[in-house]
Amino acid sequence: MSAERTGGRWVICRYIVKNGRTIYPKNGKCFRFWVDDTKKRK
Repeated sequence: MSAERTGGRWVICRYIVKNGRTIYPKNGKCFRFWVDDTKKRK
């Protein structure tokens, strides 16, 4: 994992709620995904 990456951040969470269902990771303790800073919340 490179620390050189800019324009976003890593989001780490233990579970994801999608369509009212809770999804847990199968092969680890948490999910990790990259979120760009260009996508801002309204």
